[in-house]
Amino acid sequence: MQKPLSQDQIEALHKAASLREEGLRVLYAKDPRVKNPKKAFELLLEAANLGDPLAMDSVGGFYSSGQGGAEKSCSKAMEWFEKAATSGYGLAANNLAYLYVTCSEKKKRDPAKAEAILRMMFASNPSLIAVRSEEHTSELQSRLHLVCRLLL
Repeated sequence: MQKPLSQDQIEALHKAASLREEGLRVLYAKDPRVKNPKKAFELLLEAANLGDPLAMDSVGGFYSSGQGGAEKSCSKAMEWFEKAATSGYGLAANNLAYLYVTCSEKKKRDPAKAEAILRMMFASNPSLIAVRSEEHTSELQSRLHLVCRLLL
């Protein structure tokens, strides 16, 4: 049986969720006066450091792309994607696998690791296998399809 969360832990989770929401709002704002990738990165990094798995995944994306003032670093991106995946955000595993195949730092590439991650994803969610043969309409499906194609 899990131990109940303390009041401090609950408050940290709420703060992390609020920071994540604000970070995503300023990242994806259509109004150029509101859109601010650097501010988004700062907010999402703070939320990630408080333990928010979706924010961890977003931070991995910033490091992967080098946007928002984040240095472009496969190592840091992989670290954040792995943290997000092990913290319960399963789709971060897809991002990690994708990076193991496409990382601009060729020494960091590891197709065998990418395949192992995808096999684990497919084993835990067999419906993902259908993505391999369907028309791809989302970025996630396209990235997953690309990783599958690169591994096959």
